[in-house]
Amino acid sequence: MAFILENIHCVLFPSKRVNKCHIHCTVLCRTNWSIFLMRDTIFQVKDLADASSSISTLQVMVDEDIEAGQAKKAFSHTRKLLRVKRALEMVRALFEEIIATEADSSLKDAAFKAYNQVLAPYHGHGLKESAETGMESLPTRALLLCMINETEETAKIQMKSYVTASTPVIEYLNKLFLSKKLGTNW
Repeated sequence: MAFILENIHCVLFPSKRVNKCHIHCTVLCRTNWSIFLMRDTIFQVKDLADASSSISTLQVMVDEDIEAGQAKKAFSHTRKLLRVKRALEMVRALFEEIIATEADSSLKDAAFKAYNQVLAPYHGHGLKESAETGMESLPTRALLLCMINETEETAKIQMKSYVTASTPVIEYLNKLFLSKKLGTNW
């Protein structure tokens, strides 16, 4: 379990590694719309990391939650793991959209598309409106690149690195939820 959480931590907080992929956290930390996503994800990862000291694997953690009838409850470890998975997917979708578009494309459009693809299906009307309002405060793509001291080319390299690193983690988590017959649409 600790290995997977370390990988999740590295994907979410790569600034702990030697400058390799600082853009992952930098993009998220320097844009207002993502403050809640980051705080929520940090809380979830910290809680899961704390749990890893007494639970040997993610599979055991999910099994224990299922046996206790708590897997889909709001503050269960399994629910927190699902939320972390969705945060990873959101960032991956955002970066994939940015990578696929031209330098003069809108960051807001990329964020809206990623949000609608990954998180909107699980949010009620109020959260969707809050997310929309938050995304309106995103800087232009050029300003963001300036803020994080990156060029379009170097940013895309860093984003591709995140996409590559996060994909097997997301796939593993999807398989785990499906193998436990929990699905991921809750």
